[in-house]
Amino acid sequence: GQSASGTLDGVALWNVAVTSSSKSGWAAVGTRAFELAQFDNFSVLAD
Repeated sequence: GQSASGTLDGVALWNVAVTSSSKSGWAAVGTRAFELAQFDNFSVLAD
């Protein structure tokens, strides 16, 4: 696709952000610092 969106606890963080036209795609999930993190009820939907 050509767009991306994100939510946190059901609240939209961003929507319809234009992405590059990469052939392989990408995703990133993390924190502001390099530290251990735990993500509960995490899912990725790729259409």
